[in-house]
Amino acid sequence: MSARRTLLLALPVALWLASCSATVRQADRSFARGDYPAAAAGYGRLLEGGGGGPAVRARCRLRLGLAYALPDSPLHEPLVAERLLRQVAADPAAGVWAREAAAVLAVLEEARGLRTDVDRRSADVSSLTRKLAALREDAASAAGEQAGREDQLDAMRRRLAALEAEIRALSAALADRQEELRRLKEIDLRPPP
Repeated sequence: MSARRTLLLALPVALWLASCSATVRQADRSFARGDYPAAAAGYGRLLEGGGGGPAVRARCRLRLGLAYALPDSPLHEPLVAERLLRQVAADPAAGVWAREAAAVLAVLEEARGLRTDVDRRSADVSSLTRKLAALREDAASAAGEQAGREDQLDAMRRRLAALEAEIRALSAALADRQEELRRLKEIDLRPPP
């Protein structure tokens, strides 16, 4: 009788653990397909329900952070991603997932810096383009001042060309960081050793 009672008490726990495992597997499949909203919903259910051990929860939180971090994700919210990834990186029970979260955070930080540089350079280009247009108008209306203005136009053209080259270089670096994020996702999809 006692064995039967123990079995009856253990059965709900076993069913609950099996449902956690199924939830994670389904979320992992959604993540691998790039269906980040479905993956986030699955990982969120597990995290809210308190299922899984510390490593499973850290992995789910990492994947959830990646779903918010990846630029091609419809959930793209870098601040939410950073909060989740920082939780994983700071969790002593997260093990390998903490190191992976720290690596993703470093890439996100670098990408943010590159985005800031690109935005600043783009603003510089816009400003110089407006100035160049104004100088062209002035040059057309003031033929006598044209020689001096042409020198200014040439200097601005050179500066504009230099800024455009910097933007191309920064954009290429940003694309490299995004590719690195994609590769980190592929690495994350591999089964742990």
